[in-house]
Amino acid sequence: MMPFNPPPEPRNFDEKVRQPGNAWLEKNPDPKKGTRDYWSPFKSSLADGFNNLCGYSVMYEPVGTVDHYRSRENYRNLAYEWSNLRFASAWINSSKGTLDDQVLDPFDLGED
Repeated sequence: MMPFNPPPEPRNFDEKVRQPGNAWLEKNPDPKKGTRDYWSPFKSSLADGFNNLCGYSVMYEPVGTVDHYRSRENYRNLAYEWSNLRFASAWINSSKGTLDDQVLDPFDLGED
């Protein structure tokens, strides 16, 4: 792995993701309902911040996915927070699942 600096939050992320997402969570408190995807329109901003590299494998990722470092299942309150999002390859994202603290955070790695 290699350390990444958190990309800056896009200008309208709060308006387009955080506010409607948290409002949705308020109306849908049952965790079995999951979460509603408001973050996908910002995938390209996240990919740019990671230079199109998977945050976990550091391999070039032309498509990639938005990964919630702290899973939406265990940390619903972080589902719509820019600081919780990482750019990742789809297979790593799905394999990571709800491991949360068992996976190194690319933002918390020290320099060699």
